[in-house]
Amino acid sequence: MEFAAMEIAAPKCSVEDPGYNIELEDALGYPVLYLIDRVSAAGWSKREAFKALAEVIRNRALAYEENPDPEDAAFEIETSENTAGRLVDAFFDEGISRDER
Repeated sequence: MEFAAMEIAAPKCSVEDPGYNIELEDALGYPVLYLIDRVSAAGWSKREAFKALAEVIRNRALAYEENPDPEDAAFEIETSENTAGRLVDAFFDEGISRDER
C-alpha cells in the first residue's frame, strides 16, 4: 500500500516556547482533516474514523512512553504524554464519549 506524502510546516519556535503546542496543533490540523476525508472517501464513517484515530494516537503515545526514540530530547519525552493526552481529550470533549466507542 502506498501513502501520499504531505508537507507539514516546521516549527517556528522552540519546544520550550509556550506557543509551541498551539503551533503544532495548527500544523497537524489540515493533515488530520485530509486523512479523515481520505478515510471517508474509502467508505469509512467519519465519526468512527475520528474515534479510531483517537485510539491509535492513544496507543502510539503509550508505546512511545514505554520505548521512546533515544534521539529525542529529554524535554520532548517528558511532555509527549501531555500533548498526546490533550489531543485525545479534545476528540472526546467534542461529544464523543469513551462509552460510544
